[in-house]
Amino acid sequence: MAKKKTVSVVSIHKTGKLVRMFSFQKILTLLFSVVFVVIAALGILAYSYKNQSVTSSQDVEHTYIVTDRADNILFKARDIVYQNSFYITTGDSSNLQAYEQSKAGIYAGIEELTKLVEDNPSQRKRIDSLVTIVNAIVSFSDQVIDLKRNNQLDANLLVQKISAEKSLRDQVSDFISNIKNEENSLLLQREADVKKSVLAFNRAFIALLLGIFVLLVIVVFTIRHNLNKRIKAEKLLKQSYDRFVRLFRYSPLPTFIGDIDTCQIRQVNAEFEKFFQLKNEAVIGRSLADLKIADQAVLEELKQQLNVNGKVSNLEALLQVGDRPKKVVLFSADMIEIDEFRYCFITISDITERKNAEEKIQESEERFRLLVDSVSDYSIFMIDCAGKILNWNQGAARIKGYTAEEIIGKHISVFYTPEEILAREPEKNLQQATEKGRYETEGWRVKKDGSRFWADVVFSAIYGSDGRLKGFTKITRDNTLRKAAEEELKQALESQRELNEMKSNFVSIASHEFRTPLSAILSSVSLMEHYKTTDEQPKRDKHLARIRNSIQTLTSI
Repeated sequence: MAKKKTVSVVSIHKTGKLVRMFSFQKILTLLFSVVFVVIAALGILAYSYKNQSVTSSQDVEHTYIVTDRADNILFKARDIVYQNSFYITTGDSSNLQAYEQSKAGIYAGIEELTKLVEDNPSQRKRIDSLVTIVNAIVSFSDQVIDLKRNNQLDANLLVQKISAEKSLRDQVSDFISNIKNEENSLLLQREADVKKSVLAFNRAFIALLLGIFVLLVIVVFTIRHNLNKRIKAEKLLKQSYDRFVRLFRYSPLPTFIGDIDTCQIRQVNAEFEKFFQLKNEAVIGRSLADLKIADQAVLEELKQQLNVNGKVSNLEALLQVGDRPKKVVLFSADMIEIDEFRYCFITISDITERKNAEEKIQESEERFRLLVDSVSDYSIFMIDCAGKILNWNQGAARIKGYTAEEIIGKHISVFYTPEEILAREPEKNLQQATEKGRYETEGWRVKKDGSRFWADVVFSAIYGSDGRLKGFTKITRDNTLRKAAEEELKQALESQRELNEMKSNFVSIASHEFRTPLSAILSSVSLMEHYKTTDEQPKRDKHLARIRNSIQTLTSI
């Protein structure tokens, strides 16, 4: 069985270096490729220039050969004329052999010249004309020689011969001159083309050399820049490596590095040892299942998610930590590939307390929900920021007549009267609750069947931890009976007020009626106290009668 390589932070550090070098190698390869292409282009250009130079040299040589062959034809034509004239003058038949040689030489020269200029139509045309003239010279010379052999040549014919030969020789000279001029013109044109090619080659050569120089400068600069960058990167990587070592070793969470294929632990940190109460040497090379910490199913789930996604995010599991109760944890893992080996970097978060708190919160929320649902005298529900109903309790169903399925998602304006909807009362109520945090109001509201009831409504704004408005709670109580009782009490109080007013009027009148007789009695008594003699008895009787009348008046009220 092949021995597995133990992962270490150093190996991860080296792998990071290789990855960072990759981009520079690509850039350097590209630059050297460009330099190679430029050098190849320079070689192709030099080869092309060499071929052009060879072609130019061949063209110049060709021009010289054509010119030389043309001069040779002219010389041969002159030799024919001279040998013919010498034979006529001296009669020496030995000159006829030189004459024949000149004839053969001039035709051989014409044939060679024809081959040399076969790609030039104008020269071919001149040579055809030249051949005609040479044929005329040769024919005329042969006739004169025959006449000389037969002693039939006279002075007039000789003069004609000399004149004709001169004319034909001049024509030959003109044609030869034209042929030479044509070749010289071609030579000048070719030389001009060669000069242009040389100039273009020199420019291209200089440009390519400059390009190579620039590319070499770029390569040198890139290498230097990359070296500086690599030095900085190595420094930063070393710092990162040191930070990683510290983070791994002193992480507050239990952390370990494991082999994905075998699920074996390769390295653990101090918190892992503390959390599981195990020493480092006791866990290296073993899996969590071997240590009876986690079930094999948990490890298989970890392995599957790593193989599929390359990472694991918050995988919940139960772990057995020694003899203590099982703990609820979250696994978070990332895959690390080094050569052909695959490792995982795993952290374990203990969420047992949070899980218990969540369960308590859920229980509390369930109790609260049951409490709210059990309240039948109050309509209690939540609405969102736009005024749409989010939930519904039994009290709301009893008071308003709607079921949860019918009302959830609708706007609270369905509970308001048409006059209040027209006055935008629902929106104003929510605005007041938003500004004040709590808003209470009373008014007529509409049930599902269209009947109205007197409602006491309290809006409370709900804010999140970030301070943003999340919605509202709305509590409604049906106070229709209280409203009716208040109206009856109001009417009773009004009746009592009227009775009290009548009583006050009666007392005022009665007091006035009592006050007049009593005043008369009081004044009569006061006067009678001054009548003490018998003579004053009539006066006393008068006052006694007055008192008696006042008393009768009082008893009659």
